[in-house]
Amino acid sequence: MVTKAQFEELLESREGRHLSLYMPIHRSSAEGEQDRTLLKNLLQQAARSLTGEDLIGNDASRILAPAIKLLDVPILWHANGDGFGLFLAPGFFRTIQLSGSCSEKVVVGRRFHVLPLLPEISDGGQFFVLALDENHVRSFRGDRYRLVEFEPPGLAESLAEVMKLDDPQKELQYHATAKGGWPMFHGNAGGSDDMERQVQRFCEVVDQGLHPLLRETTAPLVLAATVDLAAEYRKVTHYGHVWPHVIEGSPKMLTTETLYGKATELLGAYFFSGFGNALDRYHELAGTGQTSLDAAEICAAAWQGRVADLIVEPSACVMGMMDDATGSARLSDEGENLVNVAAIYAFKNRAGVFSAPPSGLPDLGPLAATFRY
Repeated sequence: MVTKAQFEELLESREGRHLSLYMPIHRSSAEGEQDRTLLKNLLQQAARSLTGEDLIGNDASRILAPAIKLLDVPILWHANGDGFGLFLAPGFFRTIQLSGSCSEKVVVGRRFHVLPLLPEISDGGQFFVLALDENHVRSFRGDRYRLVEFEPPGLAESLAEVMKLDDPQKELQYHATAKGGWPMFHGNAGGSDDMERQVQRFCEVVDQGLHPLLRETTAPLVLAATVDLAAEYRKVTHYGHVWPHVIEGSPKMLTTETLYGKATELLGAYFFSGFGNALDRYHELAGTGQTSLDAAEICAAAWQGRVADLIVEPSACVMGMMDDATGSARLSDEGENLVNVAAIYAFKNRAGVFSAPPSGLPDLGPLAATFRY
């Protein structure tokens, strides 16, 4: 997933040419060689764009050295997401795993191409689901269009695993009770007080495993669990944005699609509030001089800090020239993607930035903005 800190780092101004590379990846290690071949081909394309020579050329090998090393790092392809981003500039190199898939893209320019990241970072619609079951813990990241399972490093997989880590000598077996009840234990687990302490410990360890993921976000976390287990998790969690409503019952038999449907139903207005409200504001202000569909005008306004809301299609491209010193922009067959420029300056100046759905913005175009004044 893309954290706020990672994204903001990509927005910073730097000297020199910037390489942005995106590609879909497989979670299965069996398809790792296929991913490695794709990365190598995309790096070849990047080498030609940067230096005019193949990957084995001296200049290309020197400039792309950090990226080339990834070809020999198998763990890259054992990913928790379905997409991969690589960002390289003089003195700067970062890789990001995306929870959703993305199209192959190589962009070389004077700033990073961040549009494919917008569905994961833009305001509104992001959420998490924690399927909390004593036998199997699963975590998911979702948005308006999909729910994707991922495995944060260090996340406990079951109550038995937590108990074994705490006390390797302890043997414990259990089975679930009816909906909403505690699990029934067998073995040397002690009495009911011990049982409750073990469940509490289980919830604490799960919460600790999620902390690195959630510490830089305020997106809601929806629990899928029995009533009692969800209540216990709420007692111990340090995350302040657990959704008040629960997908009740054991989630172990629920598919990703079922969890997605139940979660979006519970989230209700929140789920579409950001994008929907921004679109409503655009239509309300249309014709007043406080809206625009013109990429050059929007870039200039974003540079000035006048953009209140910006809605963009992540796959859109409107070519033009942007003067970062004066804030002036114009359309041109050459230059850079002004949609990307508008998004960068809007984020920098704290505008609301929203990713349009795959169907695009009917009757509007690749981007739409409302102005503060």
